[in-house]
Amino acid sequence: MGGRVAKAKKKAAPAKKDKSLGDIELAYATLVMFADDGKLGRDELKTLLEIALRDGSMTDREREILRGLFNRLREEDVSADTWRQLQSIREDYSI
Repeated sequence: MGGRVAKAKKKAAPAKKDKSLGDIELAYATLVMFADDGKLGRDELKTLLEIALRDGSMTDREREILRGLFNRLREEDVSADTWRQLQSIREDYSI
């Protein structure tokens, strides 16, 4: 998992004025982190949230991207801690 987090962070550029670039970054990061084994760890979830909130807010498109990923995850595929964190993010950001 650590390699996927590092790879996604490496691809993540500093905040841009063009929010659509952030959407592309977030979508790419979800693919990198989830595609390998279909699972998501706590560090990966934290990285995705950091990308989405880099500019201080979360757009509807970023919510859609995260919702798409979250909807693919099953509770038995992640740790209990990650599942709680995911549910908290869903609630906090209306995902």
